[in-house]
Amino acid sequence: MVTNGDPSGFGARALDVGRLRWFLLALVLALAAAIGLVLSVAIRLASERTLETAQRQTAAFARTLEEHAARSLGAADAALNALTQALEGRGYFVGFDPALLLRDRLAMVPGGVAAVWLDAEGRVALGAGATIGDWPVKAEFAAHRKSDAGIRVSTPTAEPDDRPWTIVLSRRLAGPDGEFAGVVALALAGAYFGNYYASVDVGADGAISLWRDDGKLLARHPASPAALGRVYAGH
Repeated sequence: MVTNGDPSGFGARALDVGRLRWFLLALVLALAAAIGLVLSVAIRLASERTLETAQRQTAAFARTLEEHAARSLGAADAALNALTQALEGRGYFVGFDPALLLRDRLAMVPGGVAAVWLDAEGRVALGAGATIGDWPVKAEFAAHRKSDAGIRVSTPTAEPDDRPWTIVLSRRLAGPDGEFAGVVALALAGAYFGNYYASVDVGADGAISLWRDDGKLLARHPASPAALGRVYAGH
């Protein structure tokens, strides 16, 4: 009897082995693709978690800086309100000592270095703390005399040039009939903000700045005296 093919069956086995090899190769490729997909997803999730963590840390860091500034600026505003009420004759007993009140309120302001009361002519009626000299409050005096501008925050100044940088917050004083009666002001040391910012590690190329609502730079670390008081768009 004549038969076709390989009577030993080796050809069939070779074919099965070849198919098995292709199957194993396909399986390996599929597993590699699956592993790659899993790794890609894991890396993406890890990146998202890292980004979320960084965002939370940044938000917490921003809140800490905000609270630090608010402690000083808020205390200065509260002190100015109390001084305004007292010097206008509202809410304080007759015969109180304005000099003592000025010193006490100044001592309650973190970073506060001086306080001053200017009369309606711009003359210094009373002062406490550091030597007053030609304060930047005199630059704010005209605005307060023109209208009740509420609290004003000066640009940083080092007048005279050998003095440390200060930021002055001031309020208008009103007479019995609402007329302009002078200005009361508190000076904050720029170093109060700069020293705190210097204690925070923001990296070799990092910087921390405090801006006024109109974009003027009030304080910065690393220090940049030439930039203080300048307006920067977008801040």
